[in-house]
Amino acid sequence: MKKFITAIAAILFTFSINTFAFAHSHIGETVPANGEVVTESLTELVLNFEEAIEQGSIMELYTSNGEKIELGEVVIADKQLIGKLVNPLANDEYKVDWTIISADGHPLEGSYSFTMNVAEEPVVEEVTTPSDETAVTEEVASNEEQLDSQETSEKEESSSVVWIVVGIIAIILILSIVVLSRRKK
Repeated sequence: MKKFITAIAAILFTFSINTFAFAHSHIGETVPANGEVVTESLTELVLNFEEAIEQGSIMELYTSNGEKIELGEVVIADKQLIGKLVNPLANDEYKVDWTIISADGHPLEGSYSFTMNVAEEPVVEEVTTPSDETAVTEEVASNEEQLDSQETSEKEESSSVVWIVVGIIAIILILSIVVLSRRKK
């Protein structure tokens, strides 16, 4: 009986370690948003994550031709990675590369892009027609669907791994019970 309890404790301990290993911090909202066309000058880039991130996390900004833009300071604030801009960004497409260290110690990386399109002359206010609003609403809905499908696939992948681990633990537990019962006979 002592061996049986020890085996169960070992299995539960192994399972708890595996569950903790899947607690990575995934990226959430970014400012500016992925694919956004920014029409006003920016002072910082903000990346929000689902979980806390650790020191050593980095962010880099590149122009459309691969030129690196130096950030004044990169601040790590709990679940945020904030890059302060030294100078206003010129009209161009930009790519943000990030590498973070999750609270569980695992490094994660990714990138997203946005476009700067700041008017150089005073902007004349335009009358928005319902069709323009519909197009913007459809674009926002499309972006949200892409983020939701990405999050769903990440959760499904993590969930399937957990079920595989549970299955393996169940097989080990059943084999342990069979072996222990045969030894008693």
